[in-house]
Amino acid sequence: YKQEYRPFYKVVPTSATDESAFNNWQRLPNPASGKPIPDENMMQLRFKFKFDSHFLGQMSKAEGDESCGFKVYFAFCYPQSYVESQTKLMQLEARTEELKSKGIYFHRELLTQSLDKRRIDMITISSLSDREDRERDQPMHFTPRTVPESGAENFRAHKFSYERKKIVFVSSRVHPGETPAQFVWDGFLNLLLSDDCRAVQLRSQYVFKMVPMLNPDGVARGHYRTDTRGCNLNRFYDEPTLEAHPSIYAVKSYLTSQKQNLKLYLDLHAHASKRGCFIYGNHLSSCERQLANQLYVKCISLNSPWFEYKGCDFSRKGMSGKDKRDNGLTKEGSGRVGIFNATGCTHCYTLECNYNEGLGTNQIGSCTGVNFPEGSAMANLFGESPINGYEGMKMKFDRYVGNPSRMTTPKYNREMFCNVGEGCAIALLDMAGSNPLSRLGGTVPTTNPSRGVTLASSNWIGVVNEIKQEITRKRGEWEVIDQSVEIEDGGGGGGAGKENHFAERWLDSGDCPMWKWAGDVQQWKQPERRGSMAGQR
Repeated sequence: YKQEYRPFYKVVPTSATDESAFNNWQRLPNPASGKPIPDENMMQLRFKFKFDSHFLGQMSKAEGDESCGFKVYFAFCYPQSYVESQTKLMQLEARTEELKSKGIYFHRELLTQSLDKRRIDMITISSLSDREDRERDQPMHFTPRTVPESGAENFRAHKFSYERKKIVFVSSRVHPGETPAQFVWDGFLNLLLSDDCRAVQLRSQYVFKMVPMLNPDGVARGHYRTDTRGCNLNRFYDEPTLEAHPSIYAVKSYLTSQKQNLKLYLDLHAHASKRGCFIYGNHLSSCERQLANQLYVKCISLNSPWFEYKGCDFSRKGMSGKDKRDNGLTKEGSGRVGIFNATGCTHCYTLECNYNEGLGTNQIGSCTGVNFPEGSAMANLFGESPINGYEGMKMKFDRYVGNPSRMTTPKYNREMFCNVGEGCAIALLDMAGSNPLSRLGGTVPTTNPSRGVTLASSNWIGVVNEIKQEITRKRGEWEVIDQSVEIEDGGGGGGAGKENHFAERWLDSGDCPMWKWAGDVQQWKQPERRGSMAGQR
């Protein structure tokens, strides 16, 4: 509230039969203030709101009705309830055959149940290729054999050839009050189910496992950080139990069983004090693995103007620090650390989005391979998301236009949170060098029409070397690596050449963890292979 944060409200007529149709949440017109009450371990929130004729003029009132004619709801942030989430999942499940006709594999399953017997859903999204039609994942001991509410069999998802398609896992709402995380999750999901050519590429490369709500009991009960028992579930990934932490136990058990196939783990959160959208990542002992670790995060910042790479934390302390709110429990029990320790996966992250605003707006390039109409090179309006909505083959050009950097940001809204989710998905393609409409190396428009397009965003090799320099400043461990490469090269090239060609040497050496990137670099050396937007149609 010191950042002038304002809670939200919406107005609904008392005559409305479907209140969900009124989703016009907006910030309070006046600032709010909060102060702690130490003796009661609570906070007192104060704000002013005038119930005046402005609303009475909008809401019709029946003759003789002495009620005011409208209801006003207040919320800390944009809400999304357990019921709303379940309704969306049921609607998607009803579209399974429609999605299949478009080449999209979609499956919803009941992973386990919460302490209050609510659903912990896991959905699987991929392309239809590399799927084992007659084989499904084996039921695990915590997975119900039938769906309690209907009695129908709880089918597991089909198996895929994980040698060719690795697993990307995304979860949300382990802290039930952190609703921005839900909209990031929605943005990630909406992109995957769209006709965008980048979504097609993502589905062809990966199998996505997504859990929308890890703590449905806390969501339904209106808790901020805890479950039914008052526990912060994001501190029990080190030693969860099925009896006390069923969702955490189920997720960890599943990912541990797939540790050879796990490509990326991403847990979504919101942050009340630190501004911006950023990531807490792990501190890895190997410099090569740390470079790979930070490369994905950097690629997010090149695809979303609201994600701030400078705010990210990859410190060793961030993997073990204590939180006063959690009775001395350490971050070793958090999802990103617990899953990393259990699986060894290089890419384990906690994404945080501030409820209010960021510190600045990223410079991102326009998508390469897009033939923009004449006069469309101007930047998007201030505060408008450059990745905005889907219309199948009728693609909006403004979704592919870049964004210049700015020193300030507008107040965050749901579309901006969704944009961060899309950026998290698209970054997977840039990390693998397979993005058909990459922003890396694209031109950056300006808000000044007299200047035109004057800048170019970083290319893939430049991004790798930038992160390498950052790690060099913090660790100073790259000298041995560079010396060994220089000997192999016969000592030629000099310091500048050694720096410029570091990325190619490292990728070609085979030391890069998890995947072969030498071929990916070759794709960036042959930009004509990506094709134009017209070709993508």
